[in-house]
Amino acid sequence: MEKEKENKPAEAAETDTKSFCCSLCRTTYKYENFGRLTEKKSNLHLLEDVFYMKDPFSNKNLLPLMLGGVCSVCNQVVCMANTCSLFYTKRFCMECIQKNITHFPTEVQKEVEKFIF
Repeated sequence: MEKEKENKPAEAAETDTKSFCCSLCRTTYKYENFGRLTEKKSNLHLLEDVFYMKDPFSNKNLLPLMLGGVCSVCNQVVCMANTCSLFYTKRFCMECIQKNITHFPTEVQKEVEKFIF
C-alpha cells in the first residue's frame, strides 16, 4: 500500500530546493521550514502554520523571517503582504476576503478597503 502524502499545500511540496511562491503576487523565496513556529527566546507563539527562514538581514538571528501562510478558505499559498493576505483569527487571501467581505467586522472591512477596492 502506498504511503499517505503529508497534508501540505500543493505549491509548498518539498523538493530539493524548498521554494515558496505567493499565488497572488507571484513573489518567490527560498524557505527553510513550514509549520507552527514557537520561539522560546522571544516568547513568540504563532497561531498558524507559516513558511519561514532565518532573517538574512540580521546577524543575531533572534527571530525568523516569516514569508507567508495558507489561506484558510481556499488553501492558496499567500505571502504576508497586506495586498495578498490578512490574518484575522486565521489567514485569508485577498480573493477570499473580497468574496466574503461582509462576514468580517467593520474595522477589518475598512482596513481591507485600503488595499483591494
